[in-house]
Amino acid sequence: MAAVLAVAGCGGSGAVPEPQALTGEAACAAVKDFSSAEHKGVITSATWVPAATEKSAPTAATFLPAHCVVQGSLEPRTGVDGKRYATKFELRLPLEWNRRFFFQGGSGLEGTLAPAYGPTGGAKTALEQGFAVVSQNGGHDNADLPAPEAFGFDPQARVDFGYGAIIKTSKAAKSLIADYYGDAIERSYFDGCSTGGRQGMAFAQRFPDEFDGIVAGAPVFDFGRVVAARIWGWQKAAAVVSRDINGMPRFHEAMPQADRQLFQRELLAACDAQDGAVDGMISNVAACTFRPKALLCTGEKTPECLSAEQVGIWEAVLDGPVDSGGAAFKVPGYRAPGEVPVRGYRIDAAWMTSSGQAARITGQGPILDIQWKLNIDPTPILFMTPPQPGFRPLDDVDWDTWGNSMTVNAPWLMSDPDLGRYRDRGGKMIFYHGTGDSGPNAVDTIDYYESVVALNSSREQTGRFARLFLVPGMGHCRGGPSTDTFDRLAPIMDWVERGKAPDAIVAQATPGNADLAAVTPAIPASRTRPLCPYPAYPRYKGTGSIDDAASFTCTLPVADPA
Repeated sequence: MAAVLAVAGCGGSGAVPEPQALTGEAACAAVKDFSSAEHKGVITSATWVPAATEKSAPTAATFLPAHCVVQGSLEPRTGVDGKRYATKFELRLPLEWNRRFFFQGGSGLEGTLAPAYGPTGGAKTALEQGFAVVSQNGGHDNADLPAPEAFGFDPQARVDFGYGAIIKTSKAAKSLIADYYGDAIERSYFDGCSTGGRQGMAFAQRFPDEFDGIVAGAPVFDFGRVVAARIWGWQKAAAVVSRDINGMPRFHEAMPQADRQLFQRELLAACDAQDGAVDGMISNVAACTFRPKALLCTGEKTPECLSAEQVGIWEAVLDGPVDSGGAAFKVPGYRAPGEVPVRGYRIDAAWMTSSGQAARITGQGPILDIQWKLNIDPTPILFMTPPQPGFRPLDDVDWDTWGNSMTVNAPWLMSDPDLGRYRDRGGKMIFYHGTGDSGPNAVDTIDYYESVVALNSSREQTGRFARLFLVPGMGHCRGGPSTDTFDRLAPIMDWVERGKAPDAIVAQATPGNADLAAVTPAIPASRTRPLCPYPAYPRYKGTGSIDDAASFTCTLPVADPA
């Protein structure tokens, strides 16, 4: 690439000058000349960021190192819907490069381009650690669409959201990195949660040669199952509450605050101590058999019990959707014509907190709005084929017939348990999932991991290349009454580069997380706790502070959660 080489100034001896690599601001200025017919891309901007001028967030403690910010557009086109599409990317190239590449996973329905800092969960971003970092927009730009889910009308945009945009971005970024530095990438890593977690699974399943290490958190690998479970819960709540003048159910009526607190108190009384410590966290989820029906009023509703309607909602959510005959509702599954039942959620300490399942269904605070936009609004466009814009999921979903209209083998379905190609090329993979996640179900991720184990003969064999870490109480990617902050990059690097598989990952509570005080006893922001490779859980040793990770050891449950 012309961007990285220049001819040295003429000397007096008449000797032919040696070419010298451009560095820093000069190299960044030359990046605009990069174009690649192979990747059908163009560079739209290249900006040099001097050291001590930019932070990764307003709250960040340190400035970012000197680096070049490159933005580009891959395969710009006009879709069948007349809208503009392109895979847009941002690549940050540090002056002091460690010869490693970091792909930053996306989120939600994509459509925006996040700054490519490379958050790791640790004290420093990947960029601060010397990684070249890339992000991308999922192949569509929300600014060009009437609604975020509208890309679903264009078949290619569906593919790009599923996996097309990420592989285009990875290939183009690697090419540009090699040209920019004039050197080869030694190791490549992916990290993402939610949609980003699903993208990590896409790389492991579809493009196993792209990354040496992959971290996939709370993966929405079967979006149809997530949406079905959410609609089921909303329908149950809508059936027992009033509606406003616009016909919108007043979901909050289903579970007033006092009843949420009752539920939380009784749940913890039943299950908190099963990990050896009364600490506001349920770590031994396999041993917790508490059910909402334990709180059913025997007569009139009182502050110490739940009504039959309330119990009915939460029992149904735990069991998952069923048809009129009581059979589990199934969505188009792993491979046509397979079908997969939609599983119910687990109860844990986050169930009635702001990030928990109950709050997401009853709309406490501002939570319902974003969940509605990610589940109800996209359903007629993304999860039904052909799209049915007039379909009203809350009122029109019929659990006897809806499965026939759902999208089969959507390009965002990443549920193939065969990771053999990724395993055989030496790849390592860490899954993690909060047990209080109200979006993608932690039970689904457990089921997926079990299917990987089944194909690899044993947990021991599987654990040599892939491990799952459950985060007790954590909501979707973060939050909940939990220790939800942990370095994700360090353990995957140790595994890939030093052969040290993670037997535990130390996590800590996040200061400012309101859910820490939503349980009794409240969780201090100073608490640390080990995350354990599934099916083990952190159990209190019996001595030492319950807020110190060193006081806990990873222990296998008596009953296998699977």
